[in-house]
Amino acid sequence: DGKRLFYNEQQTDKDGLFSIAVQGEHEHEACEAFTVRSPTSCNLKTDSSRGPVYLTHNNGINSDERKTGPFAFRSTTNHP
Repeated sequence: DGKRLFYNEQQTDKDGLFSIAVQGEHEHEACEAFTVRSPTSCNLKTDSSRGPVYLTHNNGINSDERKTGPFAFRSTTNHP
């Protein structure tokens, strides 16, 4: 079907940040980052559990760094 899939699972650091190195231009490809899991006390997915990543230099961004998110999980405990 012509689809290519690159999957790379990363863990966030103490500040909740992550990075994934990707080689090449991907201007005509749909790239997305998404959450996989979180500790059991806070693992309910929210509407902000995925986001696009634009991996091309042909978009006016002068840096090799791309940002996405923020991503979030919801607590499994009801708070008053």
